[in-house]
Amino acid sequence: MARYYYVCRENLYAMKSFWLCIFLSLSLGLQAQFQQIKKIGIEDGLSNSFIMGITQDKNGFLWFSTESGLNRFDGESFRIYKKANANSPNSVSANEQNVVYADRYENKIWLATQREGLNSFDCETEQFKYYRNDPKDDSSLPTNDVTNIVNSRDSNLWVTTYHNGFAYFDKKTEKFTRFNQATLPSLASNTIWSIAEAEDGTIYLGHENAGFSIYDPKTGTTKNFRNDPNDPNSLPGNKINTILIDKDSNIWLGTDNGLALFNKQSEKFTVLRHKPGDSNSLVGNFVFSIIQRKNGQLWIGTENGGISILNTTKYVHVSPQDTKFINIMSGFDVFSLSNQTVHCIYEDQFENVWIGTYGGGVLFNTWTYYPNPEVTNRLSNKVACGICSDEKGRIWVGTDGGGIDVFENAKKIRSLNKSNSGLTDNAVLAAFRDSRNNLWFGTWAGGVSIRRSNSY
Repeated sequence: MARYYYVCRENLYAMKSFWLCIFLSLSLGLQAQFQQIKKIGIEDGLSNSFIMGITQDKNGFLWFSTESGLNRFDGESFRIYKKANANSPNSVSANEQNVVYADRYENKIWLATQREGLNSFDCETEQFKYYRNDPKDDSSLPTNDVTNIVNSRDSNLWVTTYHNGFAYFDKKTEKFTRFNQATLPSLASNTIWSIAEAEDGTIYLGHENAGFSIYDPKTGTTKNFRNDPNDPNSLPGNKINTILIDKDSNIWLGTDNGLALFNKQSEKFTVLRHKPGDSNSLVGNFVFSIIQRKNGQLWIGTENGGISILNTTKYVHVSPQDTKFINIMSGFDVFSLSNQTVHCIYEDQFENVWIGTYGGGVLFNTWTYYPNPEVTNRLSNKVACGICSDEKGRIWVGTDGGGIDVFENAKKIRSLNKSNSGLTDNAVLAAFRDSRNNLWFGTWAGGVSIRRSNSY
């Protein structure tokens, strides 16, 4: 049985209930449906409405890189990091940014800036560190215009640049190994926007105007693919903005002239494009972003089009004429985007989708809950206010009058309230897990209840 401790402190809370309510996601297995799209803009504290990247750290904070500052969002308010007059561990090296990336192996955030190098942010110490090009040091960052960052299979980093190829960064030695036309003569171009590493170590690269390259580290050679106007199965465009290797090892490319699926065996491309008059075709041909959600869907962000959603199966055999997309476009109602250019898309740990637009701020989807008594996974109360996870990955949902419901693997495994536990009040408005894995629940009239780690 879970043990709870009463803390008499009126003003202790983790997040206000409004934001926690709207973050409730389908991962809990509740009866829900897509309801509306919410916007967060400058008027809500965002530093800039041109969003370049989105990620989430291991503490649950969301991060937004923009054309003017880095933003950390706690569900209620923003903390903005801007460049200081001098190098400071509490500021970014540049306000003009590209992607922001959460390290999969450490509690760190990595920031690609447009002209001032690579930044790291330690989420424990809350200190920044800068990595810049040193012309006298060949093991330094190749150039200061960083375009993309991803983890390598061995927990280090791959970093791409606009003017000097890509690099492997060893986090322990803090040395960069450079791959450019000087060190790798077969590389088609030094201007690279996107990178992905396959399970076998193969590196896939997307260039600015030189197509798609594959680097084989075993042989040290590259192969390049470009558009051939006479071949419908060639790469559709030579500007590759994004590369996604999906859960089934399919390789998707977002180009300036459509979405492409690369066949590794035939080395041909299946091309999906917008068809005027066809509402089920790709919404726009200039593809900025591709993600795969936990449910398998591909979400594709485009320039001047909006978002296309594609349901994939384990074995993808896409026929362009048979492919149907679900499209979300700009409009004036709550079901539409506020801006038709979608630069980045991100799914958080609760399966909410965050949309970064170029000029329209941040958008995110919300879900509504219907209290159906026939649904076994239903909440004890139709209003969910505080959500957190425990050290075992179970989801604890505080409700407005029904106590706490605990979910594991999309199934409700327990309901806790005043009558069957030490919970002090059934109206649970906030939930928070601390660094020692204790769970804190802020209630309406019963103060704070604490569930000690490993007590249930």
